[in-house]
Amino acid sequence: MHKTLLFAFLALATPAVATGAECSLKTVAQCDDTGALAGAKGFEKAVDRFAGKQKVRWLGTRMTLSDVVQEVIGMPADDGRKEVAPGLYRFAGSRPHSAMERGAVFVAGDGTVKAAGVLNFDCTKSCGKTYVLAVIVQKPDPALETAVRAWADEQMRQNADAGYGKGDSTIGRTDLVVTGK
Repeated sequence: MHKTLLFAFLALATPAVATGAECSLKTVAQCDDTGALAGAKGFEKAVDRFAGKQKVRWLGTRMTLSDVVQEVIGMPADDGRKEVAPGLYRFAGSRPHSAMERGAVFVAGDGTVKAAGVLNFDCTKSCGKTYVLAVIVQKPDPALETAVRAWADEQMRQNADAGYGKGDSTIGRTDLVVTGK
């Protein structure tokens, strides 16, 4: 009995050994999901560098592009990190309290944000009836643009499979936003 108690005490007193690397911008492949990436030191600044301070009115209010990207990944998606090309990882989410507005960031293994996608309804004057997909890149890049579009198409299929109506399962317009950074 004393040995059992001793082993139990030792098990409780022994610090847990971490397995795997910690999520950071330098180890993006170790980030399990969008929440881990968004909480990584320097992520907000990386999005700022990528998106800049251009203002848009996609979410019903005027915000910087950087703030919009971070807002629409605020609720991590269930699918976690996905490698969409060698060394390019997609992290997706939705806007808190408005899950129909969604986003994804595409991050290289070195922590550089390469692209982002924002699915929203054009609410400049009154909200549109179909989605607008904003494809955000620093310079035109067909491979990145295709990766963003594939994510958006997947979102539309999921909406349709869940029984959402045609407007909530259709991309009515795609805007390419080149930040030039």
